[in-house]
Amino acid sequence: MDKLIVSSSPHFNGKKTTQNIMLDVIIGLAPAMIASVIIFGIRAAVVIVTCIAACVASEYISRRVMKRPQTVGDLSCVVTGILLALNLPVTINPLMAVFGSVAAIVVVKQMFGGIGQNFVNPALTARIILMNSFPAPMTHWTDAFDYSAAADAVTTTTPLSGMMYVNSPNSAPDYMQLLWGTHGGCLGETCALAIILGGLYLIARKVISPVIPVTYLATVAVFSAILGRDPLFDLLAGGLMLGAFFMATDYTTSPLYWKARIVFAVGCGVLTILIREFGSLPEGVSYSIVLMNIITPLIERYVKPRAFGKPKEKKGKGAAGMKLDAKSVLAPAAILFAICIVVAAALAGTNALTEDRIAQAALAKAEESRMVVLPGAEAFQESGDGTHYIGLSKEAPDGGAVGYVFETESKGYGGTVKVMTGISTEGEITGVVVLSHSETPGLGANAEKESFREQYQQPVGNLAGGIQVVKFQAPNEGEIQAMTGATITSAAVTNAVNSAIEMYQDAYASEGGK
Repeated sequence: MDKLIVSSSPHFNGKKTTQNIMLDVIIGLAPAMIASVIIFGIRAAVVIVTCIAACVASEYISRRVMKRPQTVGDLSCVVTGILLALNLPVTINPLMAVFGSVAAIVVVKQMFGGIGQNFVNPALTARIILMNSFPAPMTHWTDAFDYSAAADAVTTTTPLSGMMYVNSPNSAPDYMQLLWGTHGGCLGETCALAIILGGLYLIARKVISPVIPVTYLATVAVFSAILGRDPLFDLLAGGLMLGAFFMATDYTTSPLYWKARIVFAVGCGVLTILIREFGSLPEGVSYSIVLMNIITPLIERYVKPRAFGKPKEKKGKGAAGMKLDAKSVLAPAAILFAICIVVAAALAGTNALTEDRIAQAALAKAEESRMVVLPGAEAFQESGDGTHYIGLSKEAPDGGAVGYVFETESKGYGGTVKVMTGISTEGEITGVVVLSHSETPGLGANAEKESFREQYQQPVGNLAGGIQVVKFQAPNEGEIQAMTGATITSAAVTNAVNSAIEMYQDAYASEGGK
Protein backbone atom coordinates (compact mmCIF):
# COMPACT_ATOMS: atom_id res chain seq x y z
CA MET A 1 0.00 0.00 0.00
CA ASP A 2 1.55 3.29 -1.15
CA LYS A 3 -0.71 5.60 0.82
CA LEU A 4 -2.73 5.25 4.00
CA ILE A 5 -5.83 7.45 3.86
CA VAL A 6 -7.24 8.65 7.18
CA SER A 7 -10.48 10.67 7.21
CA SER A 8 -13.47 11.33 9.41
CA SER A 9 -16.75 9.48 9.03
CA PRO A 10 -19.02 8.79 7.22
CA HIS A 11 -17.31 5.94 5.36
CA PHE A 12 -18.83 4.04 2.42
CA ASN A 13 -17.93 0.77 0.82
CA GLY A 14 -18.08 0.18 -2.92
CA LYS A 15 -18.37 2.92 -5.52
CA LYS A 16 -20.17 5.45 -3.35
CA THR A 17 -18.25 8.63 -2.64
CA THR A 18 -19.12 11.83 -0.84
CA GLN A 19 -19.45 13.52 -4.22
CA ASN A 20 -21.90 10.84 -5.45
CA ILE A 21 -23.99 11.20 -2.30
CA MET A 22 -24.09 14.98 -2.49
CA LEU A 23 -24.98 14.86 -6.17
CA ASP A 24 -27.96 12.67 -5.32
CA VAL A 25 -29.00 15.16 -2.63
CA ILE A 26 -28.80 17.99 -5.16
CA ILE A 27 -30.99 16.00 -7.55
CA GLY A 28 -33.40 15.35 -4.69
CA LEU A 29 -33.56 19.09 -3.97
CA ALA A 30 -34.10 19.97 -7.64
CA PRO A 31 -37.94 19.72 -7.52
CA ALA A 32 -38.06 22.12 -4.55
CA MET A 33 -35.73 24.56 -6.33
CA ILE A 34 -37.78 24.43 -9.53
CA ALA A 35 -41.01 24.88 -7.57
CA SER A 36 -39.59 27.91 -5.73
CA VAL A 37 -38.71 29.63 -9.02
CA ILE A 38 -42.18 28.91 -10.42
CA ILE A 39 -43.92 30.15 -7.27
CA PHE A 40 -41.76 33.18 -6.42
CA GLY A 41 -40.12 34.08 -9.72
CA ILE A 42 -36.58 34.66 -10.91
CA ARG A 43 -35.60 36.30 -7.60
CA ALA A 44 -35.77 32.83 -6.04
CA ALA A 45 -33.11 31.64 -8.47
CA VAL A 46 -30.98 34.66 -7.54
CA VAL A 47 -31.17 33.76 -3.84
CA ILE A 48 -30.25 30.12 -4.56
CA VAL A 49 -27.30 31.03 -6.80
CA THR A 50 -26.09 33.63 -4.29
CA CYS A 51 -26.07 31.14 -1.42
CA ILE A 52 -24.36 28.44 -3.48
CA ALA A 53 -21.67 30.83 -4.75
CA ALA A 54 -21.07 32.25 -1.25
CA CYS A 55 -20.82 28.77 0.28
CA VAL A 56 -18.41 27.52 -2.39
CA ALA A 57 -16.24 30.64 -2.09
CA SER A 58 -16.28 30.43 1.73
CA GLU A 59 -15.19 26.80 1.68
CA TYR A 60 -12.46 27.39 -0.89
CA ILE A 61 -11.01 30.42 0.91
CA SER A 62 -11.27 28.92 4.41
CA ARG A 63 -9.53 25.70 3.31
CA ARG A 64 -6.73 27.76 1.74
CA VAL A 65 -6.32 29.93 4.85
CA MET A 66 -6.36 26.89 7.15
CA LYS A 67 -3.89 25.11 4.81
CA ARG A 68 -6.11 22.05 4.46
CA PRO A 69 -6.80 19.97 1.36
CA GLN A 70 -9.56 21.40 -0.83
CA THR A 71 -13.00 19.81 -0.38
CA VAL A 72 -15.03 22.01 -2.75
CA GLY A 73 -15.19 19.13 -5.21
CA ASP A 74 -17.18 16.90 -2.85
CA LEU A 75 -20.20 19.23 -3.41
CA SER A 76 -21.12 19.34 0.29
CA CYS A 77 -20.80 23.14 0.28
CA VAL A 78 -23.19 23.27 -2.69
CA VAL A 79 -25.76 21.25 -0.73
CA THR A 80 -25.36 23.60 2.25
CA GLY A 81 -25.91 26.60 -0.02
CA ILE A 82 -29.07 25.10 -1.52
CA LEU A 83 -30.52 24.13 1.87
CA LEU A 84 -29.81 27.58 3.30
CA ALA A 85 -31.43 29.27 0.29
CA LEU A 86 -34.52 27.09 0.62
CA ASN A 87 -34.81 28.27 4.24
CA LEU A 88 -34.89 31.96 3.28
CA PRO A 89 -37.68 34.28 2.06
CA VAL A 90 -37.48 35.45 -1.54
CA THR A 91 -37.13 39.10 -0.46
CA ILE A 92 -33.97 38.50 1.59
CA ASN A 93 -31.17 40.97 0.96
CA PRO A 94 -28.39 39.13 -0.97
CA LEU A 95 -25.79 40.46 1.48
CA MET A 96 -27.69 38.81 4.33
CA ALA A 97 -27.75 35.57 2.36
CA VAL A 98 -23.97 35.84 1.92
CA PHE A 99 -23.57 36.49 5.66
CA GLY A 100 -25.58 33.34 6.45
CA SER A 101 -23.55 31.32 3.94
CA VAL A 102 -20.25 32.40 5.50
CA ALA A 103 -21.56 31.56 8.97
CA ALA A 104 -22.70 28.11 7.81
CA ILE A 105 -19.43 27.16 6.10
CA VAL A 106 -16.72 28.95 8.05
CA VAL A 107 -18.12 29.01 11.59
CA VAL A 108 -20.31 25.91 11.79
CA LYS A 109 -18.47 23.61 9.39
CA GLN A 110 -14.80 24.49 8.79
CA MET A 111 -13.93 25.72 12.28
CA PHE A 112 -14.86 22.28 13.57
CA GLY A 113 -12.76 20.45 10.99
CA GLY A 114 -14.89 20.35 7.87
CA ILE A 115 -17.32 17.79 6.52
CA GLY A 116 -18.05 14.99 8.94
CA GLN A 117 -16.94 16.91 12.02
CA ASN A 118 -19.57 19.62 12.52
CA PHE A 119 -21.92 18.77 15.38
CA VAL A 120 -24.96 20.75 14.14
CA ASN A 121 -26.52 21.20 10.71
CA PRO A 122 -24.77 24.18 9.05
CA ALA A 123 -27.75 25.38 7.00
CA LEU A 124 -30.19 25.28 9.92
CA THR A 125 -27.73 26.96 12.27
CA ALA A 126 -27.15 29.70 9.72
CA ARG A 127 -30.91 30.20 9.43
CA ILE A 128 -31.19 30.58 13.22
CA ILE A 129 -28.32 33.10 13.18
CA LEU A 130 -30.07 35.10 10.47
CA MET A 131 -33.42 34.90 12.29
CA ASN A 132 -31.88 36.39 15.42
CA SER A 133 -29.72 38.92 13.56
CA PHE A 134 -32.27 40.14 11.01
CA PRO A 135 -35.76 39.20 12.29
CA ALA A 136 -37.68 41.66 10.09
CA PRO A 137 -36.21 40.64 6.68
CA MET A 138 -36.34 36.96 7.69
CA THR A 139 -40.11 37.17 8.29
CA HIS A 140 -40.99 39.29 5.23
CA TRP A 141 -43.18 36.99 3.15
CA THR A 142 -44.73 37.52 -0.28
CA ASP A 143 -47.73 35.94 -1.95
CA ALA A 144 -47.25 33.13 -4.44
CA PHE A 145 -46.76 34.33 -8.03
CA ASP A 146 -45.97 37.88 -6.90
CA TYR A 147 -42.98 38.05 -9.21
CA SER A 148 -42.07 41.62 -8.21
CA ALA A 149 -40.59 40.15 -4.99
CA ALA A 150 -39.05 43.46 -4.04
CA ALA A 151 -38.51 44.67 -0.51
CA ASP A 152 -41.81 46.59 -0.72
CA ALA A 153 -43.70 43.76 -2.41
CA VAL A 154 -47.16 42.71 -1.32
CA THR A 155 -46.73 40.97 2.00
CA THR A 156 -48.67 38.11 3.50
CA THR A 157 -48.55 35.59 6.32
CA THR A 158 -47.36 32.00 6.23
CA PRO A 159 -49.92 29.29 6.98
CA LEU A 160 -48.40 28.59 10.41
CA SER A 161 -48.25 32.24 11.42
CA GLY A 162 -51.83 32.64 10.25
CA MET A 163 -52.93 29.74 12.42
CA MET A 164 -51.26 31.35 15.45
CA TYR A 165 -53.88 34.04 15.24
CA VAL A 166 -57.31 32.57 14.63
CA ASN A 167 -58.99 35.85 13.66
CA SER A 168 -56.29 36.89 11.22
CA PRO A 169 -57.67 38.30 7.96
CA ASN A 170 -55.52 35.75 6.14
CA SER A 171 -57.03 32.37 6.93
CA ALA A 172 -54.81 29.33 6.55
CA PRO A 173 -54.63 27.95 3.00
CA ASP A 174 -56.46 24.74 2.22
CA TYR A 175 -54.64 21.43 1.93
CA MET A 176 -54.22 21.65 -1.85
CA GLN A 177 -52.54 25.05 -1.48
CA LEU A 178 -50.19 23.55 1.08
CA LEU A 179 -49.47 20.59 -1.17
CA TRP A 180 -48.73 22.70 -4.24
CA GLY A 181 -47.09 25.55 -2.32
CA THR A 182 -49.27 28.42 -3.53
CA HIS A 183 -48.86 30.46 -0.37
CA GLY A 184 -46.27 32.59 1.40
CA GLY A 185 -43.21 31.15 3.09
CA CYS A 186 -39.54 30.29 2.60
CA LEU A 187 -38.43 29.17 -0.84
CA GLY A 188 -38.22 25.47 -0.08
CA GLU A 189 -40.93 24.99 2.51
CA THR A 190 -44.02 25.89 0.50
CA CYS A 191 -44.43 23.08 -2.06
CA ALA A 192 -44.78 19.93 0.04
CA LEU A 193 -45.23 17.77 -3.07
CA ALA A 194 -41.83 18.76 -4.50
CA ILE A 195 -40.10 18.00 -1.19
CA ILE A 196 -41.82 14.61 -0.87
CA LEU A 197 -40.76 13.67 -4.42
CA GLY A 198 -37.16 14.60 -3.62
CA GLY A 199 -37.26 12.67 -0.34
CA LEU A 200 -38.63 9.56 -2.02
CA TYR A 201 -35.83 9.79 -4.59
CA LEU A 202 -33.20 9.80 -1.81
CA ILE A 203 -34.86 6.82 -0.13
CA ALA A 204 -35.04 4.92 -3.43
CA ARG A 205 -31.36 5.65 -4.05
CA LYS A 206 -30.63 4.48 -0.46
CA VAL A 207 -28.97 7.81 0.26
CA ILE A 208 -31.10 8.20 3.39
CA SER A 209 -32.97 5.74 5.57
CA PRO A 210 -36.74 6.22 5.92
CA VAL A 211 -36.48 5.72 9.70
CA ILE A 212 -35.88 9.37 10.64
CA PRO A 213 -38.33 11.10 8.25
CA VAL A 214 -41.14 8.59 8.83
CA THR A 215 -40.71 8.66 12.62
CA TYR A 216 -40.38 12.45 12.66
CA LEU A 217 -43.55 12.98 10.61
CA ALA A 218 -45.51 10.34 12.54
CA THR A 219 -44.54 11.91 15.87
CA VAL A 220 -45.66 15.34 14.73
CA ALA A 221 -48.99 13.91 13.51
CA VAL A 222 -49.65 12.03 16.76
CA PHE A 223 -48.80 14.91 19.09
CA SER A 224 -50.68 17.35 16.88
CA ALA A 225 -53.81 15.22 17.33
CA ILE A 226 -53.20 14.90 21.08
CA LEU A 227 -53.02 18.70 21.43
CA GLY A 228 -56.19 19.18 19.40
CA ARG A 229 -54.44 20.62 16.35
CA ASP A 230 -54.86 19.64 12.70
CA PRO A 231 -52.32 16.84 12.02
CA LEU A 232 -52.50 17.12 8.22
CA PHE A 233 -52.02 20.87 8.39
CA ASP A 234 -49.01 20.48 10.69
CA LEU A 235 -47.47 17.93 8.33
CA LEU A 236 -47.85 20.05 5.19
CA ALA A 237 -47.22 23.53 6.60
CA GLY A 238 -43.90 25.16 7.38
CA GLY A 239 -40.49 23.57 6.97
CA LEU A 240 -41.37 20.17 8.41
CA MET A 241 -41.10 18.19 5.16
CA LEU A 242 -37.82 19.86 4.18
CA GLY A 243 -36.40 19.32 7.65
CA ALA A 244 -37.55 15.70 7.93
CA PHE A 245 -36.19 14.53 4.57
CA PHE A 246 -33.14 16.71 3.99
CA MET A 247 -31.80 18.08 7.28
CA ALA A 248 -32.72 15.71 10.09
CA THR A 249 -31.15 12.94 7.97
CA ASP A 250 -27.75 14.64 7.73
CA TYR A 251 -25.12 11.89 8.14
CA THR A 252 -22.83 13.85 10.44
CA THR A 253 -25.37 15.26 12.87
CA SER A 254 -27.85 12.39 13.13
CA PRO A 255 -27.40 9.05 14.94
CA LEU A 256 -25.84 6.02 13.28
CA TYR A 257 -27.92 3.22 14.86
CA TRP A 258 -31.56 2.72 13.93
CA LYS A 259 -32.82 2.67 17.54
CA ALA A 260 -30.98 5.91 18.23
CA ARG A 261 -32.47 7.36 15.03
CA ILE A 262 -35.95 6.64 16.34
CA VAL A 263 -35.18 8.43 19.63
CA PHE A 264 -33.67 11.33 17.66
CA ALA A 265 -36.66 11.63 15.34
CA VAL A 266 -39.20 11.37 18.15
CA GLY A 267 -37.35 14.15 19.98
CA CYS A 268 -37.44 16.32 16.85
CA GLY A 269 -41.16 15.69 16.43
CA VAL A 270 -42.09 16.41 20.04
CA LEU A 271 -40.02 19.61 20.18
CA THR A 272 -41.44 20.81 16.87
CA ILE A 273 -45.07 20.46 17.90
CA LEU A 274 -44.45 21.89 21.39
CA ILE A 275 -42.79 24.99 19.93
CA ARG A 276 -45.62 25.41 17.44
CA GLU A 277 -48.28 25.06 20.11
CA PHE A 278 -46.76 26.86 23.09
CA GLY A 279 -43.85 28.90 21.73
CA SER A 280 -43.89 32.48 20.50
CA LEU A 281 -42.62 31.30 17.10
CA PRO A 282 -45.03 29.71 14.61
CA GLU A 283 -42.35 27.28 13.40
CA GLY A 284 -40.14 24.94 15.41
CA VAL A 285 -38.32 22.71 12.92
CA SER A 286 -34.97 24.53 12.86
CA TYR A 287 -34.60 24.76 16.63
CA SER A 288 -35.83 21.20 17.15
CA ILE A 289 -33.35 19.60 14.77
CA VAL A 290 -30.41 21.70 16.04
CA LEU A 291 -31.23 20.86 19.66
CA MET A 292 -31.39 17.16 18.84
CA ASN A 293 -28.14 17.48 16.86
CA ILE A 294 -26.45 18.70 20.03
CA ILE A 295 -27.56 15.71 22.10
CA THR A 296 -26.96 13.13 19.34
CA PRO A 297 -23.69 11.92 20.97
CA LEU A 298 -25.58 11.36 24.23
CA ILE A 299 -28.32 9.43 22.43
CA GLU A 300 -25.76 7.22 20.69
CA ARG A 301 -23.99 6.59 23.98
CA TYR A 302 -27.05 5.16 25.70
CA VAL A 303 -29.03 3.82 22.72
CA LYS A 304 -26.83 1.53 20.70
CA PRO A 305 -26.88 -2.14 19.70
CA ARG A 306 -24.98 -4.68 21.76
CA ALA A 307 -22.06 -6.18 19.90
CA PHE A 308 -22.51 -9.83 18.95
CA GLY A 309 -21.20 -12.06 21.74
CA LYS A 310 -20.84 -9.22 24.23
CA PRO A 311 -22.56 -9.91 27.59
CA LYS A 312 -25.23 -7.57 28.90
CA GLU A 313 -24.11 -4.78 31.20
CA LYS A 314 -24.34 -5.70 34.86
CA LYS A 315 -26.76 -3.81 37.03
CA GLY A 316 -25.23 -0.91 38.88
CA LYS A 317 -23.07 0.13 35.93
CA GLY A 318 -23.72 2.86 33.43
CA ALA A 319 -23.67 2.53 29.67
CA ALA A 320 -19.97 3.32 29.63
CA GLY A 321 -19.21 0.62 32.20
CA MET A 322 -18.68 3.10 35.04
CA LYS A 323 -19.63 1.92 38.49
CA LEU A 324 -22.49 3.94 39.96
CA ASP A 325 -21.97 4.55 43.68
CA ALA A 326 -23.43 7.09 46.09
CA LYS A 327 -20.43 9.41 45.83
CA SER A 328 -20.41 9.57 42.03
CA VAL A 329 -24.14 10.31 41.92
CA LEU A 330 -24.70 12.52 44.98
CA ALA A 331 -21.63 14.76 44.75
CA PRO A 332 -22.51 16.37 41.38
CA ALA A 333 -26.16 16.65 42.46
CA ALA A 334 -25.14 18.41 45.71
CA ILE A 335 -22.91 20.87 43.82
CA LEU A 336 -25.67 21.61 41.33
CA PHE A 337 -28.18 22.08 44.18
CA ALA A 338 -25.84 24.51 45.96
CA ILE A 339 -25.36 26.54 42.78
CA CYS A 340 -29.13 26.72 42.29
CA ILE A 341 -29.60 27.91 45.89
CA VAL A 342 -27.01 30.68 45.49
CA VAL A 343 -28.49 31.85 42.17
CA ALA A 344 -32.05 31.74 43.56
CA ALA A 345 -31.00 33.75 46.63
CA ALA A 346 -29.31 36.38 44.44
CA LEU A 347 -32.38 36.68 42.23
CA ALA A 348 -34.69 36.91 45.27
CA GLY A 349 -32.56 39.63 46.81
CA THR A 350 -32.46 41.63 43.60
CA ASN A 351 -36.23 41.30 43.25
CA ALA A 352 -36.80 42.48 46.84
CA LEU A 353 -34.63 45.57 46.30
CA THR A 354 -36.25 46.59 43.02
CA GLU A 355 -39.84 45.39 43.42
CA ASP A 356 -41.23 48.65 44.85
CA ARG A 357 -39.44 50.82 42.30
CA ILE A 358 -40.65 48.65 39.43
CA ALA A 359 -44.24 48.80 40.73
CA GLN A 360 -44.09 52.60 41.08
CA ALA A 361 -42.66 52.97 37.59
CA ALA A 362 -45.42 50.75 36.20
CA LEU A 363 -48.13 52.83 37.90
CA ALA A 364 -46.60 56.06 36.60
CA LYS A 365 -46.38 54.66 33.08
CA ALA A 366 -50.00 53.49 33.22
CA GLU A 367 -51.16 56.94 34.41
CA GLU A 368 -49.16 58.60 31.64
CA SER A 369 -50.70 56.27 29.05
CA ARG A 370 -54.21 57.05 30.31
CA MET A 371 -53.48 60.76 29.82
CA VAL A 372 -52.37 60.04 26.25
CA VAL A 373 -55.45 58.03 25.20
CA LEU A 374 -57.90 60.38 26.98
CA PRO A 375 -56.26 63.84 26.79
CA GLY A 376 -59.32 65.65 28.14
CA ALA A 377 -59.08 63.99 31.57
CA GLU A 378 -57.30 65.50 34.56
CA ALA A 379 -57.67 62.53 36.92
CA PHE A 380 -58.82 58.94 36.83
CA GLN A 381 -60.80 56.70 39.12
CA GLU A 382 -61.38 52.98 38.82
CA SER A 383 -64.87 51.91 37.78
CA GLY A 384 -67.09 50.16 40.27
CA ASP A 385 -66.63 46.76 38.63
CA GLY A 386 -62.88 47.25 38.23
CA THR A 387 -62.95 46.65 34.46
CA HIS A 388 -61.80 50.14 33.36
CA TYR A 389 -60.98 53.70 34.45
CA ILE A 390 -63.19 56.77 34.32
CA GLY A 391 -61.53 60.01 33.25
CA LEU A 392 -62.61 63.08 35.24
CA SER A 393 -62.23 66.77 34.50
CA LYS A 394 -63.20 70.07 36.14
CA GLU A 395 -64.43 71.22 32.73
CA ALA A 396 -67.10 68.49 32.71
CA PRO A 397 -70.49 69.14 34.36
CA ASP A 398 -70.07 68.81 38.16
CA GLY A 399 -66.50 67.69 37.58
CA GLY A 400 -67.78 64.48 36.07
CA ALA A 401 -66.60 62.03 33.44
CA VAL A 402 -65.17 63.01 30.10
CA GLY A 403 -64.43 59.49 28.96
CA TYR A 404 -63.32 55.98 29.78
CA VAL A 405 -60.08 54.02 29.46
CA PHE A 406 -60.03 50.27 28.78
CA GLU A 407 -57.07 47.87 28.90
CA THR A 408 -57.49 44.84 26.66
CA GLU A 409 -55.23 42.26 25.08
CA SER A 410 -55.09 39.92 22.11
CA LYS A 411 -52.73 37.35 20.60
CA GLY A 412 -50.20 38.69 18.11
CA TYR A 413 -47.44 37.16 16.02
CA GLY A 414 -44.90 36.94 18.85
CA GLY A 415 -47.21 36.68 21.84
CA THR A 416 -49.75 38.76 23.75
CA VAL A 417 -50.33 42.36 22.67
CA LYS A 418 -51.72 44.63 25.43
CA VAL A 419 -53.56 47.75 24.32
CA MET A 420 -55.07 50.77 26.12
CA THR A 421 -58.02 52.48 24.44
CA GLY A 422 -59.65 55.78 25.38
CA ILE A 423 -63.30 56.50 24.47
CA SER A 424 -65.00 59.81 25.22
CA THR A 425 -68.48 60.10 26.73
CA GLU A 426 -69.66 61.18 23.27
CA GLY A 427 -68.60 57.81 21.89
CA GLU A 428 -65.41 58.84 20.08
CA ILE A 429 -62.18 56.81 20.25
CA THR A 430 -59.75 59.45 21.49
CA GLY A 431 -56.55 57.43 21.48
CA VAL A 432 -54.90 54.02 21.40
CA VAL A 433 -51.59 53.02 23.01
CA VAL A 434 -49.80 49.65 22.77
CA LEU A 435 -48.72 48.95 26.34
CA SER A 436 -46.60 45.85 25.69
CA HIS A 437 -45.87 43.35 22.96
CA SER A 438 -43.23 40.91 21.72
CA GLU A 439 -43.66 41.50 18.00
CA THR A 440 -40.94 41.49 15.36
CA PRO A 441 -38.68 44.58 15.48
CA GLY A 442 -39.10 46.68 12.34
CA LEU A 443 -42.45 45.09 11.46
CA GLY A 444 -44.93 44.32 14.24
CA ALA A 445 -43.19 46.80 16.51
CA ASN A 446 -44.44 49.56 14.18
CA ALA A 447 -47.77 49.24 16.02
CA GLU A 448 -46.26 51.70 18.52
CA LYS A 449 -46.02 54.42 15.87
CA GLU A 450 -48.54 57.26 16.06
CA SER A 451 -49.22 57.09 12.31
CA PHE A 452 -50.67 53.61 12.81
CA ARG A 453 -52.46 54.24 16.13
CA GLU A 454 -54.24 57.41 15.03
CA GLN A 455 -56.21 55.40 12.47
CA TYR A 456 -58.39 54.11 15.31
CA GLN A 457 -59.72 57.57 16.25
CA GLN A 458 -63.24 57.08 14.92
CA PRO A 459 -66.81 57.37 16.30
CA VAL A 460 -67.85 54.19 18.07
CA GLY A 461 -71.43 54.58 16.87
CA ASN A 462 -70.36 53.92 13.29
CA LEU A 463 -68.57 50.68 14.20
CA ALA A 464 -71.43 48.22 14.56
CA GLY A 465 -69.28 45.33 13.41
CA GLY A 466 -66.09 46.64 14.98
CA ILE A 467 -63.07 48.01 13.16
CA GLN A 468 -61.92 45.95 10.18
CA VAL A 469 -58.37 45.50 8.85
CA VAL A 470 -57.80 46.04 5.12
CA LYS A 471 -54.74 45.58 2.92
CA PHE A 472 -53.69 47.00 -0.45
CA GLN A 473 -56.45 49.64 -0.48
CA ALA A 474 -57.28 52.94 1.15
CA PRO A 475 -59.29 52.39 4.35
CA ASN A 476 -62.86 53.66 4.60
CA GLU A 477 -64.74 54.59 7.77
CA GLY A 478 -64.66 51.66 10.17
CA GLU A 479 -61.41 50.32 8.67
CA ILE A 480 -57.69 50.67 9.29
CA GLN A 481 -54.79 50.00 6.94
CA ALA A 482 -52.66 47.00 7.99
CA MET A 483 -48.95 47.59 8.55
CA THR A 484 -46.75 46.32 5.75
CA GLY A 485 -45.42 42.89 6.63
CA ALA A 486 -47.28 42.81 9.96
CA THR A 487 -50.88 41.87 9.19
CA ILE A 488 -51.16 39.63 12.25
CA THR A 489 -50.00 42.39 14.60
CA SER A 490 -52.38 44.84 12.93
CA ALA A 491 -55.24 42.40 13.50
CA ALA A 492 -54.15 41.80 17.09
CA VAL A 493 -54.23 45.50 17.98
CA THR A 494 -57.56 45.87 16.15
CA ASN A 495 -59.12 42.97 18.03
CA ALA A 496 -57.97 44.47 21.33
CA VAL A 497 -59.53 47.82 20.38
CA ASN A 498 -62.73 46.04 19.32
CA SER A 499 -62.84 44.37 22.75
CA ALA A 500 -62.64 47.83 24.35
CA ILE A 501 -65.48 49.02 22.10
CA GLU A 502 -67.62 46.08 23.22
CA MET A 503 -66.91 46.82 26.88
CA TYR A 504 -67.84 50.48 26.37
CA GLN A 505 -71.07 49.58 24.56
CA ASP A 506 -72.07 47.07 27.25
CA ALA A 507 -71.46 49.58 30.02
CA TYR A 508 -72.53 52.91 28.52
CA ALA A 509 -74.29 52.56 25.15
CA SER A 510 -77.69 52.13 26.86
CA GLU A 511 -77.09 55.48 28.61
CA GLY A 512 -76.66 57.29 25.32
CA GLY A 513 -72.91 57.35 25.65
CA LYS A 514 -72.95 59.18 28.99
